[in-house]
Amino acid sequence: VGVVGIREDGTAETYKAKHEVIVSSGVFESPKLLMLSGIRPAETLKSFKITQHVDSPRLGQNLLDHPIL
Repeated sequence: VGVVGIREDGTAETYKAKHEVIVSSGVFESPKLLMLSGIRPAETLKSFKITQHVDSPRLGQNLLDHPIL
């Protein structure tokens, strides 16, 4: 299991793991990343013609930012 990332200079670098890789991109971008990976409510994926891998009806719902004042 692994992930290929692009460095700032444009070169690709592969990161490998023995068991699993967890990819996160922050509070607002993680739901987008999951949707583009086919993990989202089925209706949403169909509207964007994305192949569904997991139907997750609540993913991306009720997102809130928690700013510190």
